[in-house]
Amino acid sequence: MDKHDNHHTPNTTKGSSSRKKPPSNKPRGRPLGSKNKPKPSSMVQQEIEETLKPIIIQIPARTDVIESVIQYARRNRVNISVLSASGIISNVTLCHALSNNPAFTLHGPFALMSLSGTYIYNNNNNNNNNNNNNDDDDTNNNDDTNDIHVGVGASSSLPSSTTQPPCSFRISFCGLSGQNYVGVVGGKVISDRNEVTVVATTFKKHEVYKTRCNDGAEY
Repeated sequence: MDKHDNHHTPNTTKGSSSRKKPPSNKPRGRPLGSKNKPKPSSMVQQEIEETLKPIIIQIPARTDVIESVIQYARRNRVNISVLSASGIISNVTLCHALSNNPAFTLHGPFALMSLSGTYIYNNNNNNNNNNNNNDDDDTNNNDDTNDIHVGVGASSSLPSSTTQPPCSFRISFCGLSGQNYVGVVGGKVISDRNEVTVVATTFKKHEVYKTRCNDGAEY
C-alpha cells in the first residue's frame, strides 16, 4: 500500500490586521512659539481705569495750591489723594479742627514740609438728578452730594444724606527762623515766587465701610 506524505499548508489571510501602518510625519500638539491671540475685554479696560494712578502736579508761583489740586480732579473727573508737597508758600490759612473759632492766615514765606488730604469727585450727581426729577426730597438730598472740597473749613463730618467719608487737607510748614507749624487747611495755600510740587494719586471708584460698636451704633 502506498504511503502518502501529509503536507500541511499554513493558512494565510491577505490584508491581515497585524500589519502596522507606517508612522505619520505630521507632528502632534501645538507648534512651538504659537499662542492664543489676545481677545479684547471690556473688563480689563475697566480694571485699568479703576486702579491708582500716581501723578505729579507742578503749581506755578502765586497760585492757590489747594484749588489747583481740586481743578485737576474736576477736569479729569477723578478722586485725588495728596501724598506730599514741597516748595515755598507765601501764606496759608488754617482753621481750628476741634472748635468753631474762625480761620486765621499766616504770612510767610514758609517752607512747605508736608501736605496730605483727599478730594472726592462725585461723578454720579448728574445721573442721580436725572433719575429723581419727580422726587423733590431726593433732588434736595442730591444738592448736598456735589463735589466735596476737602480742605476749606474745619475737618467735619459730611451731611447724613451723603455716603462720602469726612476728610480734610492737613499741612505742616516752617518759617525762616525755624518755627514749625502743623494744622488743618482752612482756606488758601498760596505758592511763593517759585513753583510748588505736589505728589498725589488718583482713582475713579471708592468704597465706604462703616464700622459698628458693640451696641450696634455706627461711628
